[in-house]
Amino acid sequence: MFKKNLNISERLSYSNEFDFTRLILAFAVVFQHCSAILKTNNVLNFNSIPAVPIFIFISGLFVSESFIFSSSIKKYFLKRIKRIFPTYFTVVIGGGLFVFMTNILLGNSNFTDFISLVKYYLFNLLFLNFKYPCLQNTDLITNAKDCAVNGSLWTIKFELLFYLILPLLIFLGRNSKKFFQILTLISLVLVALENNVSIYSTIFFCFLCGVGFSMTRHNWNSLLRKIKINSSLRFSLVIFIIFLSGGILPLYLILPLLLFTSFLPTKDISKDFKISKFGDLSYGIYLIHFPLIRILSATPVLKILPDFFVISLVLSLSVIGAFILYWKVERKFLEKNSYYYKLIS
Repeated sequence: MFKKNLNISERLSYSNEFDFTRLILAFAVVFQHCSAILKTNNVLNFNSIPAVPIFIFISGLFVSESFIFSSSIKKYFLKRIKRIFPTYFTVVIGGGLFVFMTNILLGNSNFTDFISLVKYYLFNLLFLNFKYPCLQNTDLITNAKDCAVNGSLWTIKFELLFYLILPLLIFLGRNSKKFFQILTLISLVLVALENNVSIYSTIFFCFLCGVGFSMTRHNWNSLLRKIKINSSLRFSLVIFIIFLSGGILPLYLILPLLLFTSFLPTKDISKDFKISKFGDLSYGIYLIHFPLIRILSATPVLKILPDFFVISLVLSLSVIGAFILYWKVERKFLEKNSYYYKLIS
């Protein structure tokens, strides 16, 4: 739509490590919630990785790409709706039902509490999960984290809000050569204040960083083209930077480092690591793992299993669930010329 005004003529390279990064971040969220709910030990510093802010940064980068190369604003919003809504609605309905039935089978609830399930659906399907995150009335200030059916849903309403803001941002900067450079710098400075602001502010600034870097690609992409490294080296560098994000390097340094490293051109694209092609499963893993943890936490068998088996079980079930969601739900709504429609096959 605004490609000419923004001096953008080509897409970001499909040869990058951000699919793999999203997969690792999804795993990190699983580890973090296992630790919080099932009291498992921290593994490989996963608990310290700021997975959600980095997720949102990547979203800003690639959703900007989607908007710029959409034929219309209507097309852009349709793609976003198809990407987010089907899986979200499936997980809300399925997750609520399975947790509800598990509570009944374990004697923690009964069919008279069915009204709580209806309320859960009402609020969560409208992205108002903060109003009724649990399957019973509770003090949301002190108990919501302990009883929430799906503590991962809170980010989705912010994603949708950011999708609405994006066209306005690009409209404002369409005729300015410096708008997005300034936006990127200011956003990075504000990300540096993450310890002094709320998580909601931090993820918004991360989204703006992603938008800024996407719109200024001609500045940094031209520099990267002069470098070519082995696929294995790029892969290793990205892993290294992800783990540095776990409290070793600040987020405002991690974001550009991760971007530049992920897009370093490789000597032979055919040798890029194919594990990254499963990166689109990250959305399913992110949404489905929490209700799985909630169900497993209600069963006594986990109390006798070592942490390694508990985490492996949750991770395995999450990946399997994400595959099912992809094939039975997500793929049906993807356009056949979509990068991800062809990728996971």
